[in-house]
Amino acid sequence: MATKTARIKDDDKLLEPISSIESITPSLVIQSSPYAEHDHLLNVSTLDRPYALLATALQIFTPTTPRYAFEPYSDSFNFGSVVQALRLLCDQLSYDFPSIDVYIVAFRSRLFREHQQSSEKRQILADIDKASHAEANHSGGLLKYWFGIPDDATGQNLATCLWVSKDHARKGGGGPAHRQGMRRVSKWFEHWHIEQHILTISNNAKEFRISKYLE
Repeated sequence: MATKTARIKDDDKLLEPISSIESITPSLVIQSSPYAEHDHLLNVSTLDRPYALLATALQIFTPTTPRYAFEPYSDSFNFGSVVQALRLLCDQLSYDFPSIDVYIVAFRSRLFREHQQSSEKRQILADIDKASHAEANHSGGLLKYWFGIPDDATGQNLATCLWVSKDHARKGGGGPAHRQGMRRVSKWFEHWHIEQHILTISNNAKEFRISKYLE
């Protein structure tokens, strides 16, 4: 019998977008992660306008395949739809969107089976993740955070952040909640690694590409 991932409340609606392309509108405060509590909301007035509009469009971000934890990053999410939503926002506001680069972190991990099957251990991971997100959100420059559910058969999972820049990511991921949390649970993972990508949006938000980040 295949291993099953223990389900927790935090898994609810993870694979559904926060908003739809039809209902997305400019707003001062948006939900930019699976967490809807006040400390996790993003005040887009803290961002330069291109990034504020992109963060708004990223509310429709969602995986396009159930194998997001295994497939190449650029093939796993609806970036084409996100950029389409961004263009619609720019059209509404008569805004000429400049060319920008966005720094992406993808955290790929595989839990040991005993932790994958434990709702208690998964809840501890969720609590650490939530505290780390609040910390990163307050640090500034975090446009989007998303994470999936460990694969039932393997425990493989993916979490991803989109940042204004790598400097913002370095600052946002360096707080005590994140550092202490990772020290506590690092041995729960059979394997993990980090990928770095760049999302480039150009030609007045008519074109985009995702490429490997080069130092």
